[in-house]
Amino acid sequence: MTTLKKRILQNISQAETVSETTNEEPPITTVATLILENKTQSIPTSAHKVRVVEYKAIYRRFTEFIKRLKALKTLREYNEILVEFTDRLILYRNCIDDCAAILVQHLLDATDPLIQTAFLNTLKIVEQRYPTSSIKHSNELLNLGKQTKSIKVASALLSYFSILPMSSSVDKNALARFAIQYSTNTHVRVQLCAFKLLSTLGRIPDLEASLKTSIINKLLQAIEHDDARIRAEALRAMVDLFKCKVGLNSNYYSSFVECLQDYYAEVRLAACEALFLLGINIPDSIVPLGLSTDESSKLINEIFRLICDLTNDEAKIVRVQAMKMIGKLCRNGVDINLIHQTLDKKLLRITKKKAFIAKVEQLDSETDDITVHDVTVDAQSASITAIGPCGALISGLEDEYSDVRAAAIESCYEISCCYDAFQSKLVEYIVSMFDDDIEHVRLLAMRTLGKIARGRVLSGEQVLSILTELLSRSYDIRSALHDILRVVRIGDPDTLFKLFHRLVENIQRFKTDTYSVLRCLRELGQNNSAFIALLLPKLLPMHSYLDVQEPQFSKIDHTCALILVLNAALHHPSIVSVLPDYVFRHYRYLRTKEPELTPNLQTNFSDVKFEVDASLSITIPSSHDAFERILKRSEQSQDLHANDRQQFYRNLAAELHKVAEMDVDLLAISECISLYYEIRYFEQGGNDVLEVDKYGKVLQSRLLEVAQSLPLK
Repeated sequence: MTTLKKRILQNISQAETVSETTNEEPPITTVATLILENKTQSIPTSAHKVRVVEYKAIYRRFTEFIKRLKALKTLREYNEILVEFTDRLILYRNCIDDCAAILVQHLLDATDPLIQTAFLNTLKIVEQRYPTSSIKHSNELLNLGKQTKSIKVASALLSYFSILPMSSSVDKNALARFAIQYSTNTHVRVQLCAFKLLSTLGRIPDLEASLKTSIINKLLQAIEHDDARIRAEALRAMVDLFKCKVGLNSNYYSSFVECLQDYYAEVRLAACEALFLLGINIPDSIVPLGLSTDESSKLINEIFRLICDLTNDEAKIVRVQAMKMIGKLCRNGVDINLIHQTLDKKLLRITKKKAFIAKVEQLDSETDDITVHDVTVDAQSASITAIGPCGALISGLEDEYSDVRAAAIESCYEISCCYDAFQSKLVEYIVSMFDDDIEHVRLLAMRTLGKIARGRVLSGEQVLSILTELLSRSYDIRSALHDILRVVRIGDPDTLFKLFHRLVENIQRFKTDTYSVLRCLRELGQNNSAFIALLLPKLLPMHSYLDVQEPQFSKIDHTCALILVLNAALHHPSIVSVLPDYVFRHYRYLRTKEPELTPNLQTNFSDVKFEVDASLSITIPSSHDAFERILKRSEQSQDLHANDRQQFYRNLAAELHKVAEMDVDLLAISECISLYYEIRYFEQGGNDVLEVDKYGKVLQSRLLEVAQSLPLK
């Protein structure tokens, strides 16, 4: 009987014990299987509590996997079976815990380090796809790591522990001691895995303070290692700790500064990130100024100088990261004089000339004065090696790589949000990026200008850069330019007139831009009313004492001119007194057709010419009113017959499409609900109407609740 029990425990994946009753429920499909080697063998009475049921295909596959593992002998066979297991891992998802237990059992029983490494790599894949599946075996694996003498097994264990979720069942302190032990190993791969694990353990709040100190000390020692990979990994681990505000100390400043001169780009990049985190977390700490120990400065100012100098690094990834950090550092109290130097082209030119002269001095050290390009500089003043903040952003905007230029534009936006004094200069530099060769850089510059240029006056040259892009094939480019023109002011009337004609040409070439351009003209009229008063004879057919031929309202250029002039009249009343009579007739029609684009001049002027005909509604409903009315009407669908409801949904979808065309602010929500009603329209044509209607009611009520809760601008 004892032998039979052992066979049962070896072949069963999950056992269920039930009480001895006569009225038992039928066995469910999730009950585990009891497998007997001999089908004719009888079960003793002592085993009557174990239910024998037909097992599913999942557990059949699991038992076959166990049998195949027992028959393996060579490393090649183990690798083939384990690779096949990981490829079909999804088939074992319902018994993944049992699979992890079997893998750990064979791992502990194996004696060959290569076979143990293969099992550990498989366990790592299982843990990545199904987290916490093998976490209960972590202590057993940790004991294996303490006993093993194989470097490959130790490396695989460290790599496995680094992805393991740190739950309460894991002995974190013992795991930290294990990682610290292997952090000084002579093998590079083992050290790299140990540092990855240390960066994870150092961020755990309940880790012992002495262990956290030991982790930081080990990482600082590794920064000076001979291997560049270890230096980079140690710095990345320090960055991970700093992100969790662990180990922040200004005493590490000098160590990170030395890493900025490393020949390996990854080391410089990680050191740059570490300095950045020090600067934004402890900005007011005092550090020595440069190489002199007599003078000192704020930590954030010194870090800002160092990161600005990295904008001239030979590695692109370092320059991109440095450019992004410049703008973020400016939000944390950098000296305004240093920020001014980053935007000064004159300082950049002088500094580059001095650097070039310093190189010439090395070739000819006998001369005291050096003349290069008609600039005479003393040899002492030319002996510099770092540019620092002088023209750092300008050099980023002129970089050969588009990623660096895009990062420089982002930093320009960060600076403009903090310091209004630099906005006029930043606008000039960002507008110059409209001529960039790469489309995504141009688009980023346009969107950035739309955020910072509200109320700014653009000169003729700056508007000319916009005119050249208004006919671009990219819809995103044109839309971004329309957003810019809505918030800026134009510097002179001639440029405004050219811009008007280019916008009309934009509509004629791209019909989809009609509403966006008309909204742009509305804002242009309100922001530049004084110039539009001077341009009236050019915009509209008019004469001082002769009647002119009334233009056709159907022409798009006349509609654009009316919207521009009428919105300007809202802020410049003298325009109304010189308008021809046909303008007032067209105003009444335009006010009825496009209430969102045409201002209500009746409240500002008592002239009878602005009165709307009695046949027209005095109160013109807005798109928001129409949207709310449609939402209320949609509630009536519950009272309709199923056959009539289909046409009702179709009408609602058509009305919502019209609302989306009227107001761009309601475009997203209107199209969303319209699509829903179109789906309902097609569903009503199905056979099972009752089931579809039951499902649709729940979805409809939820969607309408979301729509009504959204704020209407």
